[in-house]
Amino acid sequence: MRVVRVSRRVRPEAWVLVVLGLLAAASVVVVGLLSAADYGRLASSAAADAHARHLVVAQLRPDIPAGRAPGAASGLKAVTATWSAPDGQPRRGVVEVSGGVAVPKSVQVWTDRMGRQVAPPLSGSEVFVTAVLGGVLWESVALAVLGGVYLISRRLLGWWPPNTTWV
Repeated sequence: MRVVRVSRRVRPEAWVLVVLGLLAAASVVVVGLLSAADYGRLASSAAADAHARHLVVAQLRPDIPAGRAPGAASGLKAVTATWSAPDGQPRRGVVEVSGGVAVPKSVQVWTDRMGRQVAPPLSGSEVFVTAVLGGVLWESVALAVLGGVYLISRRLLGWWPPNTTWV
């Protein structure tokens, strides 16, 4: 069996690679745990939102000018709609419907406990995708930092004279 000898100059770089590899593996575990915790937090927040928000039927009123809906997407038409709040008070707001020729008579609108129009609660898949994308982002940052540490350490190792003794 032949023993391969590694020069003293290569040993520090090898150790840096081993340590950075272990840190990269640890960062995967840590980011995975943080993403799981983020998923739990987002899921409980979405459940609370789903409990606090209600889906009501709103009657469309194309005879009332709607103006421009905030963030109106192309192909959608802003229409005034009316609905009743939980306390029975009438509410009015602008909703977006498909810009076809036939406008429906009613649409479903998410409201809060006061009857104000709100965004729909996050679905389970939206919660999952948000947590996963957050984890991917943080893991990318961790690996970029470790890559930078490797490049800096390699540069520093190149600066030391070849006669340096490593303990």
